[in-house]
Amino acid sequence: MLTRSLSVSRARVVNSVLRSSRTQLSLPVLQVISSPSRPLLRFQSSMPDRRSNSRTQYNGNRNAMQKTEVSPDSPWYNLVSAFEDCVFQTLESSRTPIFRVVTRSGSRAPMDHSNPLFWDALNRAMKLYEELLESPELNANMVSRLIHLLHNGLRINRKDRVLLSRKPDYDSSAFSKEVEIFLCDSLRKISDDLLAGKIQIHSYGLMHLLTSFKELMLNEEAVRLWKAGSQKPELETLFMHSRVVGVMLPLLYEEGATFDEIKKLVDISSEVSESIHPNLSIGMIKVSLLAGEGETALETFRKLCEDCKRQVNFGYLVDAHLLFISTSKDLAIANSFFNKAINHEMPYRVKLQVSAVTSFMENIWNETKNFGSVQDVWVKALAFYKEESLGIGIFSSLNKTFLHIFFKNFANDKVEGFKHLSSVIKIYEDIKGIDEPFLNIMLTKCVIWNDSDVIAYMSKNFDLFSIPKTVITYRIFLKVLGSVDNATNEDILQKWYDLMNKEDQSGQRYIANADWAAIRDATLSWTSGKYSKLNTVDPEIKKVEQEKITDGRDILYAKILKTYAPYRRDNKQIAQYTKGMSYFYPNLPKLMEGIRDLDTSDIDIPEYQSLEYNPIDSDTLASLVNNG
Repeated sequence: MLTRSLSVSRARVVNSVLRSSRTQLSLPVLQVISSPSRPLLRFQSSMPDRRSNSRTQYNGNRNAMQKTEVSPDSPWYNLVSAFEDCVFQTLESSRTPIFRVVTRSGSRAPMDHSNPLFWDALNRAMKLYEELLESPELNANMVSRLIHLLHNGLRINRKDRVLLSRKPDYDSSAFSKEVEIFLCDSLRKISDDLLAGKIQIHSYGLMHLLTSFKELMLNEEAVRLWKAGSQKPELETLFMHSRVVGVMLPLLYEEGATFDEIKKLVDISSEVSESIHPNLSIGMIKVSLLAGEGETALETFRKLCEDCKRQVNFGYLVDAHLLFISTSKDLAIANSFFNKAINHEMPYRVKLQVSAVTSFMENIWNETKNFGSVQDVWVKALAFYKEESLGIGIFSSLNKTFLHIFFKNFANDKVEGFKHLSSVIKIYEDIKGIDEPFLNIMLTKCVIWNDSDVIAYMSKNFDLFSIPKTVITYRIFLKVLGSVDNATNEDILQKWYDLMNKEDQSGQRYIANADWAAIRDATLSWTSGKYSKLNTVDPEIKKVEQEKITDGRDILYAKILKTYAPYRRDNKQIAQYTKGMSYFYPNLPKLMEGIRDLDTSDIDIPEYQSLEYNPIDSDTLASLVNNG
């Protein structure tokens, strides 16, 4: 068990009891009970089990959810009406189903993330916003709703990119990048207008604005915006609202604010705000955990529980619960919250995000190097997610972190690690059932042992468990040879043939970027890695060692590229994987200089059914690989 792995001095346990309140509301209260060592975390509640969580009360200013009334006689009437119709309809269709059920706005399914109408509407909304900037009718409600809509667009685009990472598509990736640029520009435009005094927004709109910058990994911009706004007298109250400050607390702490400064900011925000938004508690809990102030985090959580006067607050309790699992430096606290979640012992339903579990496993490993404790969490999480019937993506994220730690633990003990690997496979088979992503992750991670026999063993597992190999699997089998010293050029070439055959069978019309990247990693990356390890300062010794590194793999790459160039997506792709990589592979330019005369008679090309052959003359090819 995790707690047993901790030293006695560090195994301070938190003892808290969730009991039903004796007030009229009969809601839970968190009580911290002292003990000689440290309180033990225990949750109890006699309140009715409430498993449906929502945040309707705090998800936005209710006034902001009402359309703006404009006189038909106003010269801005048509523009305002067009803006309101566009934003309201698009915002409604892009909200989560849970939000719509709670707000009784219908049971329509959420808008398809790939629906181009959504992006057209979002673009139109921004154009209408710019036209209305000089209008006295453009109020805080309208702008706040627009920001909320942009935030929804950001989340939808992020989901698109996750899907594209699993199945890359050049055109879709380019569009997704354009969307991100549009969203960034739009958010920055609104931020500048706000600071310039051209517009007004509500705290709910500002919360979405700052959160959007945060989710775009633009933390510095979020901090700059907040600092600039909080220093303006006319905006100070808005920027110090508890809903807003709660979002900023972790960012400010990461930017260098001290824990005492954070506490003072919380006090000021509490005084300024008419009512304390749960965001403030969530932000304070996260900062406390980051700072190692577990007692403060628990006390804040206790107050948050006491403030849960309605069911709608429970979503924030879930957020706090997950923070204790993912962020707490006291592993006993994290373990207690984790166990309560997987055992369904809380009065609220904890949607156990896999990111919280993976962070917990990483924290265990970083703090204790106790692999047994990591595996214990992995097994429990597997069983929990299996019970919840969640998608394969959840299991893949969990397995990726677990197997990363597994191979770290056994990096220098291949024999013992290989034995333990069999038991890991058996555990996964018994709980979840073997799937392709699990084997793919294992295949990717096992290269740390630099052993072709291990890779052969992985290949047999696909047959053993009757798991069909997808294009992704074939790419991985090719790619991992770049980490195996005893792989021959024949091995690499055969894996390339296997990949091309699979692409053809799948109906692919051209060689994808991911295919070129796989052969690059198996050849050029291997040679480059060997050269980079030559750390001797003696030029003569270095020259001797360099001569031991054969350039056979590099030549193989050039041969494959020349032979299969007719199956390219376009000329730009060829330039990208030659001239475009010369900075990272210094030997590549010299190799490409001789591509015109390179003999490729030993490279075969079968007759493909789907891959399209588009001839390229030697002069064009030579120009692309040498000049870009």
